[in-house]
Amino acid sequence: MYNLLISGAISIVAAAFVVVFGFPWYTGIVPGLIVFPLLAFLLLRRTTQQVEAAMRPIQAVAAEAPPRTQAEANERMAKIRATMESVKAQFGYWQPLLSGQIDAQLGVLDYQQGLFDEALPKLQASYWKDGMTNLLIGCIYWRKDQKADARKAFADAVTAAPKEAMNYLVPAVLYSRAGDRDAALTLLGSSGEPLPAHPQIKALKARLANKQDADVSMFADAWRGFFPEEMQQDLLIRGRRQPSAYEALLPKHMQSGPPAPKSRGKMARRR
Repeated sequence: MYNLLISGAISIVAAAFVVVFGFPWYTGIVPGLIVFPLLAFLLLRRTTQQVEAAMRPIQAVAAEAPPRTQAEANERMAKIRATMESVKAQFGYWQPLLSGQIDAQLGVLDYQQGLFDEALPKLQASYWKDGMTNLLIGCIYWRKDQKADARKAFADAVTAAPKEAMNYLVPAVLYSRAGDRDAALTLLGSSGEPLPAHPQIKALKARLANKQDADVSMFADAWRGFFPEEMQQDLLIRGRRQPSAYEALLPKHMQSGPPAPKSRGKMARRR
């Protein structure tokens, strides 16, 4: 915002100079219209470069090897959050819309860690919402049993990104699980023009049309990105194991499966 204010102030000064030198007032419009966009572009470009430089530590963290422990994962997440907050505090008032963009990114981090109540206001703070943001908002509303708000957010996700398959798959699964198979089939059918013959959408549509339960195994990794709490159910089935890089970002209670059974030696064999 400061960049635009500075550009506007200097363009007014440029226009005033023309009037001071005896020209008619309306002739000052021309230099003003030239100075404002040129200076705004240069200042915004400069701030963008500064923001990119300030965000580089996040790229360095992302390039590191997957975390091996929960403490290490939490430490990395804290670094990422601290960097984002620092960038927001330093440049948020200079770059239009930057604060809202960073809030949305922080909301995604909260969401991935299962902090849905904390994520919702940050995701909503985004000045414009892409398909991913709307889809996450809809999933949070669905958890809160605010179905009307969730359906609206899902519709907004499709409008914002009609060629993103998950914008159809996620709501369709949720509608199906809630017993609204018709709404799920209608939504999947609407994907025909932007995503003709998409294999996963086609497979899910066939299952629902045949009155079978929705099967998310065909897009399980993507599904867990929207419902990380279901990771716990998978771990309960497969037993304890080393968490993956994605799982390491989740809260500990969502990672740990049941302890592996301990052998009791000779007594166990005798039985």
